[in-house]
Parts: sequence; structure tokens; C-alpha cells
Amino acid sequence: MSSTTEMLTNPNDLSQELIKHWLTELTSYTPQQVDTAIAQMEQLRTQTAQHN
Repeated sequence: MSSTTEMLTNPNDLSQELIKHWLTELTSYTPQQVDTAIAQMEQLRTQTAQHN
């Protein structure tokens, strides 16, 4: 069983739709801009994972 800290820091605990909703509500980004930003973050995460 994983520790509480691991569970809280696991980004998979939050649905991507909920994250998009928060980003749209809390920033001046449009949903399309949020989608673009998430896609860029995913691409960076993939590149970083390949380098390690």
C-alpha cells in the first residue's frame, strides 16, 4: 500500500477534465488554450522520461 504522501502527489488522482475545468475557471485561458498547454506538458513529460 502506498503512503498518503504518494497518493496525494499522484497526478492521476485528479481527472484531466477536472483539471481543465479548474484552469479555465481560475485563469483567463480558454478551454482550447488549456488543452494546448496540457498537450505541451504531456509532450515534455514524455521527452523527460525518455532521457532518464
